[in-house]
Amino acid sequence: MDDSINGRGHPDQLTRLNAHIQERSFPLPYEATAVTTLQSAALSYLAFSRVNHSPGTTTRIKYVLDRFLQFAGRDTALTQITPSTIESFKEKRITEIRVSSLNIEIRHLKAFFRWLLRMSISTANPASEIKQIRDREERKGALNRDEIRRLLAHIPKGTKRELIRLALLTAMRRGELCQLRISDIDWKNSELVVRASHAKSGKSRRVPLSGAAVSILRRLARGEKSEFVFTYPSKRYLNRRITERQASQIVTDARKAAGLPGWIHFHSLRHTAITLMLESGADVVSVRDIAGHSSIAVTDRYSHSGSEQRHRAVGMVRV
Repeated sequence: MDDSINGRGHPDQLTRLNAHIQERSFPLPYEATAVTTLQSAALSYLAFSRVNHSPGTTTRIKYVLDRFLQFAGRDTALTQITPSTIESFKEKRITEIRVSSLNIEIRHLKAFFRWLLRMSISTANPASEIKQIRDREERKGALNRDEIRRLLAHIPKGTKRELIRLALLTAMRRGELCQLRISDIDWKNSELVVRASHAKSGKSRRVPLSGAAVSILRRLARGEKSEFVFTYPSKRYLNRRITERQASQIVTDARKAAGLPGWIHFHSLRHTAITLMLESGADVVSVRDIAGHSSIAVTDRYSHSGSEQRHRAVGMVRV
């Protein structure tokens, strides 16, 4: 969905609404007729998202809304969207994408309709009772040591494998790694600088590097003619950066070749790195800062305390 989408009807009120969004002030109530179609409602929500969300989140929201508008009709009135409409959308999308991806889309749609109701742009929330799909096959956790070994064994030596290894060593997000530049490496302090424009939080941060991570980056930076760290040769470009989609495909191809379960994807590498840090005794505040989480509560979700870890914990106590 592009920015050329324009709402129909009540253009003055819609313009005023978007102006308030840019100013971070949201006067209530607005008449429900101020935005009458899905198309114009989506435009207003995207204006809000640009101010309040990271660029990556806004891009994802645009993608999800575009899929929904294609299904339900861009000129459909908000009053015609019912829970049945959203359930039908779920039934269609489950045949096209993974359950985990669909659940992300459902969460974005629920947030979209909640915002419309809060802003009095709509008079009801058709997504309030919509449930995410439970996937019995998805473990949704960290890879164990054997799974890590098998995954890496099915990635050819070179830049692709180093990308996956650095993801496991730093807990950086896919977009942060793919956008990483040589100039973002602080060799003196053994740190990587994650630019605010590439961070999910919209805030820059510094990620400390282990000796293994520094060695990987030195190999990649040696003789590199591109500004980006992770590149590949192409017909048109000598060194073109690896895209987020290509990074995900590296994991998918290796997972399938290794016969690993389908829940493993690129974000699982971040989950694994954070889990390993916590299990190794790193304090949760440091891990939060490394991962760029908004709060300790978010970091705590990555903690998986099993029987072995609990026994090790009580064994540390000496009296």
